[in-house]
Amino acid sequence: MSTGIRDELIAQGIRINSISPGLTNTSMVNKEMAEKIIPGIPMKRMGTPEEIAAVAVWLLSDEASYVCGAHIRVAGGRRMGCLQ
Repeated sequence: MSTGIRDELIAQGIRINSISPGLTNTSMVNKEMAEKIIPGIPMKRMGTPEEIAAVAVWLLSDEASYVCGAHIRVAGGRRMGCLQ
C-alpha cells in the first residue's frame, strides 16, 4: 500500500492490520493433514476458530486503538512457510 493511501485511511480513522492463522481445527483440516503438521508446531496442537476470532475481536477493540500496520501470526509458534 502506498504511503499516501495509508495516510489517507489513517486520517479517516481506518486502521489496517492482518491476521495470519496457522493450522486451525476446522472441517478444512483432515486427520492426515493434522498428523503431518502438528509435530512441527511448537505448541503441538491446532488452534481453534475461537482463538483466531479472539485476535480479530481484540484488533477491533479500544484496547488495540493504537495498533496500525500490524501483522499478527496466530499459529502456535509455527513460522510462515514451514512445510512441517
